[in-house]
Amino acid sequence: MASSAPTPTPTLDDLWASDRARVSVVVAATPKPGVDFATARDALLAVRWDERSLEWHSTRRGPRDSAAAAAPDDDDAFVVEAVGSCLASGGDESSVAPRVAALAAARFDDAELVVSAPCHVPFLEVRDGVDDPRVRVAAAALLEKEESQGDDARARAVAAFAELGLAASRRRCVASEDLARLTRAATRRMAAAERAMATRHGSVRFGEDAFAFREMGSRGGQRFDLLFPREGEEEEEGGGGGAGEGGGESPQGTAFTTRTGSYGNQSGLERDERDGGDGGEGDAAFVRAFARRAPWVRALVDPILSPPPLSSSSSSSANSASPRRTWWCDVSIVYSKPGARAQDWHCDGRHLAGAARANHAGVGASPPYAICVFVPLVDLNGEVGFTQFWAGSHKADALIGFGSAAEVLRGGVDGKGASYFHTGSRTTPFAS
Repeated sequence: MASSAPTPTPTLDDLWASDRARVSVVVAATPKPGVDFATARDALLAVRWDERSLEWHSTRRGPRDSAAAAAPDDDDAFVVEAVGSCLASGGDESSVAPRVAALAAARFDDAELVVSAPCHVPFLEVRDGVDDPRVRVAAAALLEKEESQGDDARARAVAAFAELGLAASRRRCVASEDLARLTRAATRRMAAAERAMATRHGSVRFGEDAFAFREMGSRGGQRFDLLFPREGEEEEEGGGGGAGEGGGESPQGTAFTTRTGSYGNQSGLERDERDGGDGGEGDAAFVRAFARRAPWVRALVDPILSPPPLSSSSSSSANSASPRRTWWCDVSIVYSKPGARAQDWHCDGRHLAGAARANHAGVGASPPYAICVFVPLVDLNGEVGFTQFWAGSHKADALIGFGSAAEVLRGGVDGKGASYFHTGSRTTPFAS
């Protein structure tokens, strides 16, 4: 009779090792007086922790405190910031900082763990917001006519956009007549939607209750997301609004469509949608057409979502090419009423299931599958507020709950020209 060897009983070390996971760590180390940046950086990078597979991915010079931030080149007021990753369990990655302070004590007075996260942590410092040179390179593609840009300039803009996950500009890149037409379309649709809500769902306390219909949903308090219909949806039979009424989250359904086959029975929302009021062209049709011809389409959207086809190397079809990928878009109005609270950090799109994720060094993510475009229809200022973005956060999908790290790491961009912060998915940066 054959016998098998007994399965060894796992030791505590074995059990602990199986529970380890790689996490990202950002450490800030304060050099001793007289130690220059290059010497301090090299000392930090020399710190090892083989049992935890510690790896350093990038370093940079940072301000020692808020006063030093105003003088970033002061040789006596800097810290060495480094992002790395290691195996950890139960939060003990915090031991990395004292390890740096102990093993490089000849160079540093102190070291602290600034951020730890279960995924890649964006480490892009954006000092001047939308005026940062990298943001301006990406935005240049929106401001210059296609024929005036060389291939190198277009490639630099796309590369900067892919790295930062955003492009923004203070200069207007939408023609005045288009902006006016978009504003009228948005104003009409908002008014029609709110009339339909009052008529069909009067028990919903607009601006207080959470609700979610096919066309419109609340985003917390006095903030709303209102979709324009896709092509062909205006012709769909509605028949009765399948969404519930009252407070709380409503099931997905149609709130406004009341068509029963005759134009006279359409809701005010649909009549405004069809009649538009500008030369007979419906608002939804105009907005969809604009989304297809906007200046950022050829400059940034097509190169990323619909790159040129690759030539086939097959001997039987040497001159053929693979088909160009196509894309579609949804268009919505995101609007807030006076008294709306500031949003928490969030991302506007999840990573696709099964798509490759970036490793802790920020390498290896699948190409983007979507791009979000924000077109302000009102002048933005401190009273109205700005949308904030965390540069580089599109490469990670586990940063929800880590929005405050963006401010600590000086990685954010908004319209104020300063470093503010957001988070994001692989498709778009996080926003707040």
